[in-house]
Amino acid sequence: IGYAVGGVTDFLFVPLLIGAAAGWDRFAWTRGPAAWRGPVLMGLAMAVKQTPWLIVPFVVAGIMLESGRLHGWRHGIRDGVRYAGIAAAAFLLPNLPYVVESPAAWLRGILTPVLAQTVPAGQGLISLSLSLPAGGGSLHDFTVAAVVVFVSILACYVTTYPVLKPAAFIIPSIVLFFSARSFGSYLVMLIPAAIAAAATVQRPQQWTACWRHWKWMVFSAVMWCALAVIAALSSPSPLGMAIRSVRTTGQLATIEQLTVTVTNNSARQVRPAFTIEDGLSMTAFWRRVHGPPVLPAHQRANYTIQAPSYFAMPSIGSGFQVLAF
Repeated sequence: IGYAVGGVTDFLFVPLLIGAAAGWDRFAWTRGPAAWRGPVLMGLAMAVKQTPWLIVPFVVAGIMLESGRLHGWRHGIRDGVRYAGIAAAAFLLPNLPYVVESPAAWLRGILTPVLAQTVPAGQGLISLSLSLPAGGGSLHDFTVAAVVVFVSILACYVTTYPVLKPAAFIIPSIVLFFSARSFGSYLVMLIPAAIAAAATVQRPQQWTACWRHWKWMVFSAVMWCALAVIAALSSPSPLGMAIRSVRTTGQLATIEQLTVTVTNNSARQVRPAFTIEDGLSMTAFWRRVHGPPVLPAHQRANYTIQAPSYFAMPSIGSGFQVLAF
């Protein structure tokens, strides 16, 4: 409720995802209209926000394994594709007016979190680069790390099935802590559905053992994830910065203007935008008063930046740092 008051729309997909999570594994042996409940609610949850997208591969993989155990692998693949198709149809139904009006704008809009140059923030791995001098030079490396972690977790889930079956709706949230935007709310919003899934899935009485080489898969996954994280945290920052002067507001005891020397250490031109991190929060972007809009490769320039409002001004009594994007 508190997130909803703050304008976070995640609460809209939570009831839908709970319905999709309850007894999700029964799709493998349920037929008729009752089988449509899970994938339809999953598709509608996906139509609200992108967070449920991460869960779909785990559910589809689990259904394939469940159905394959009962009816053979060819039938299992067919059931997995059927679940994905019903979910896709339910996802497209409320999106249809927007697809018809402008397909390109619709596709660009729903892929914004993946393709857009969003501001990195959150409590995950990226916080080490925002708060400490640990990498942060390449958001592309953080994206690669998130993809590697996702693929590794999915591989571990499949090769150890059904050990991780009760956690199918919470395991995908791990990948969100390795992305460029990793907020704790992503995990919080998945907990109700994860509890519903864990409480309602059936524990098989007879089941073949996990894949015999699952230990090697887990070891390989951990190693690949470690390499991806090291690459993300060790990538050098393209810009070097030093604060040269500060102008305060006097009685307000805040800082309203800064002069920063910026050095472009990369081999390409950049268009820097500046903000202030005061504690664990970032302010709105500061206005550029002086300095070139484009900084050529291996060049240095002085920038004078000004706070856009009082709320973006750091106090003179606390520490702060300038961030450039």
